[in-house]
Amino acid sequence: MAEPSTESSGSPGPAVPEIRGHRIPKRRFTGWALYYFLLYVGLPVLVLGLLVDAVLYFVFTGLLGRCYALFCLFL
Repeated sequence: MAEPSTESSGSPGPAVPEIRGHRIPKRRFTGWALYYFLLYVGLPVLVLGLLVDAVLYFVFTGLLGRCYALFCLFL
């Protein structure tokens, strides 16, 4: 879908949309977007992975009496 044009049709390049005389910048990835992505996506995935790994470690070592993952290589 094409962006609305407020400039004449003879100008080169894409037109910058205006609302009530204010030029609206295009969407861009900002530092705040990275912060919120890491906070609400990255951190929960990391914590969930850590919890699953801890549960599997205790299941293998406590209930099955075997080593788990990389610990087998070093122990």
